[in-house]
Amino acid sequence: HTINEGIFTQDFDLIISGAASITDHPQLSENTLTLLEETLGDQLSVFEGLDHTAHMYADSIRQAAEDAHMDRILNYYRSMEQSCIACHAAFQDRLRLARLNSR
Repeated sequence: HTINEGIFTQDFDLIISGAASITDHPQLSENTLTLLEETLGDQLSVFEGLDHTAHMYADSIRQAAEDAHMDRILNYYRSMEQSCIACHAAFQDRLRLARLNSR
């Protein structure tokens, strides 16, 4: 949401901040990693690939914002969104159910 707000207001510092919150988020806990491995099994590599792609585009967004280059930001943002949507569509329901069942 921060990147969106930065795009709408053309606030490059806000875009940088939003991108950094994606690229620099805390490490996943051991419990979360175990849940991912157990739930996704052999599809974990697909999840990891989509996650890596989202992080790569977030870093590209940050770099483009540092250069105040809105066209590049928008292109990278669309690509990052597609990666996020693909991951959520593929895994969100299964992971949500697994998390609920693990309580």
